[in-house]
Amino acid sequence: MDFGSFDLFNAAPGEVLGLLVDVEPSAMVMSMLCSIDRSRLSDTEAVSYLQVHQRVAAWWAAIGLDAVLPAASAEPLIDEFTVLVPDSEEERTIRIADVRREELACALRLPAASAQQRIDTARLLAGPLAATGEALAVGDVTERHVAVVVEAAGRLPGRWMRDPQETEIFTTACQELQRRVLPTACRGTVAQTRAQARRVLLAIDAAGEARRRREARCTRDVY
Repeated sequence: MDFGSFDLFNAAPGEVLGLLVDVEPSAMVMSMLCSIDRSRLSDTEAVSYLQVHQRVAAWWAAIGLDAVLPAASAEPLIDEFTVLVPDSEEERTIRIADVRREELACALRLPAASAQQRIDTARLLAGPLAATGEALAVGDVTERHVAVVVEAAGRLPGRWMRDPQETEIFTTACQELQRRVLPTACRGTVAQTRAQARRVLLAIDAAGEARRRREARCTRDVY
């Protein structure tokens, strides 16, 4: 980022924000935001500040997700151990599908399900949903937009990636999902993104969508 002869230290907040609003997020942009006295901003300047802040927040979230992979590993680490059943000599095998999830949940004080969701998101953004990860890193989408794309990807064919064929099917479907949903995510609301994702899912996997609706109807009940 090159500001040329622009005097960052003596410029008015509005001038600084006008420069930052279209700049790719970075540590320097974050630092400049922190140096601005928010209480002295006009209403227009405060809106610009929030625009820049949102882009920086997305960039910072992407950095955090980058750190999840080294903490949790790119692939699930499965662990098994044998324990004795109390008051008997029977042995039982305990299988933990993703060992690092428990460590991450404890360290970040998260429920195990939330930790697993964060791990799954990081793995997808580093793999089949790389384009979505890149959009988050430059602040074009927010974490909530990303959550919509990740949720939609979880309903695509081949999502379990148990073999090379499933992996290829899922990767291709993710590419199509991103091609058709990311433009909406980059300029629209979360609700608009979710609606577009539903339309794309129906187009990509109409049979699967019909099956999921049948299954959902079968599990509805009132007690």
